[in-house]
Amino acid sequence: RELLRLGRELHRAISGKARLLVNDRAEVALAIPGAGLHLPANGLPVSAARELIGPERLLGQSVHDLAEARAAQEAGADYVFFGPVFETSSKPGRAGQGLDRLHKLCLALSIPVCAIGGVRPERVPELKAAGAQAVAAISFILDHPDPGRAARELAAAWAEG
Repeated sequence: RELLRLGRELHRAISGKARLLVNDRAEVALAIPGAGLHLPANGLPVSAARELIGPERLLGQSVHDLAEARAAQEAGADYVFFGPVFETSSKPGRAGQGLDRLHKLCLALSIPVCAIGGVRPERVPELKAAGAQAVAAISFILDHPDPGRAARELAAAWAEG
């Protein structure tokens, strides 16, 4: 209930400015007008999620290698998150996969790839050069003393890069 309440509140706040993606909760996404659904790599299969939410809603999945990315695309994903590209405190003990793997994955897919994992403003130009069509950050924003400022810095780096 709390996630649904928060999602509806966020939907109203961003209406016309951004798209809302609900993480791993198809029923919550369906209860919010126009909300998309993002799936973890080990979550609901993309094909099943597509059947649930229909063709008009945005659907994506986190992937960790090219085989997972291709499978997500073939099953009907609109985009993938690939990572971690760099080491990150949000996934301790997990090595970054690097820019070369990101680049190869971007070249192999026809859907957008969002780079995640160790994303910071100064890394945005190299992520774009590797083919990422978007970036996402967890640690950089949540660990920053001013998360709003961190998000603005990241957005500015993307706009400049």
